Amino acid sequence: GTEMWQPSLASAAAGTSPLEEDKVACDKHSGPQYLAEGSKSVFINGQPAVRAKDRTTCEGTVSDDVSPNVIIGGDTLTVRDIKSGKTPGLALGMIALSLLRGRPGKILKNMPCALAAAGGGMLADMAVNAVFGSSHPVHAATGVKVLNDDDELDFSLPGRFPLRWQRSYNSLTTREGLFGLGWATTFDSYLTLEENNATWFDETGRELSFELPPVDRAFYSISEGIIIRRNESGDVAIADDDGAVWRLYKPTRANPSILRLASLSDEYGNALL
Repeated sequence: GTEMWQPSLASAAAGTSPLEEDKVACDKHSGPQYLAEGSKSVFINGQPAVRAKDRTTCEGTVSDDVSPNVIIGGDTLTVRDIKSGKTPGLALGMIALSLLRGRPGKILKNMPCALAAAGGGMLADMAVNAVFGSSHPVHAATGVKVLNDDDELDFSLPGRFPLRWQRSYNSLTTREGLFGLGWATTFDSYLTLEENNATWFDETGRELSFELPPVDRAFYSISEGIIIRRNESGDVAIADDDGAVWRLYKPTRANPSILRLASLSDEYGNALL
């Protein structure tokens, strides 16, 4: 799953035997991280000698503040797989720019008829955004009641990737979530597929419909600030454009056209689930 947003940059060479003692301190990425590269021709205690700018498993590099009197030569040997450690938000910006030169992915907000009656095109789109962006629980123009504030934040657990149990209520939603009719949380979110089209039932209770991108390709929605990508296994990743939250959805065994939330992670691979 993480290969979709944290691709491998290099694989360990055949026959190498890394040691557990090669751990490094990393305050950005979860889990233990290790030295991953060293000299192919110079060894210390049977292991490749690590040099300035050799990489770690999270793409960090060894400091180049070393003695100028010691030079370790040789090509680079990779002993552990190296994952991309760069902030995805930067990559997303590049994807967004490239997509703007072509046809940007279009996302259609599907809301019940109460909003459709408010007007078509841009007017309806503005009404939808006003409902979710307003500080008032009832939107005067539509009568829609929305709750999604600090009062609905039940708890927050600190961590590398903090768990925020935020509830959202939308009076137009006919689905039942963990907290009943009209309520939704991140863990209620899911995707439905119909041929090459998908509908995302998000954490606020909205329905966002879009055409799936080709396998291992992505598109960026400017209006929603999200990027959508899928892989050959049928998994779909939906990420905020700043890389803060990545949602991975996997097909269910009972019905592969329904994809349930499998994990949440941040730009450094810290994850829940």
